[in-house]
Amino acid sequence: MTTWEVLAEDTNQDTDETTQARGLYPDGTTYTNAALYSVHALDISRFHITLGGRYNMVQLKVDDPEFGLTTVTPQALVGNAGVVYDVFQGFQLVASANTGFRAPNVNDVSSLA
Repeated sequence: MTTWEVLAEDTNQDTDETTQARGLYPDGTTYTNAALYSVHALDISRFHITLGGRYNMVQLKVDDPEFGLTTVTPQALVGNAGVVYDVFQGFQLVASANTGFRAPNVNDVSSLA
């Protein structure tokens, strides 16, 4: 028997033999995600302007018997800006710029599958 805390079973479909394996996620894993965001819209004549921002922070702790303690704390400030110009009734020109952020999740950090 191994020292794994989370076990899974693999079954060979040809022989019907079952073996124990490491599970996908270690016990006691924690994931915290917090964000603050703000979006503003402004209309000036034929222009419709949108500005926004988000601050995102994540804390992920995985204590895996095989790989040890892993703590990941990414954070990011992202934003967006957009302008819509009303050329005439039913026709608009649109421009926008955005940034993005994807924090790692438990699967990214601890899954072997």
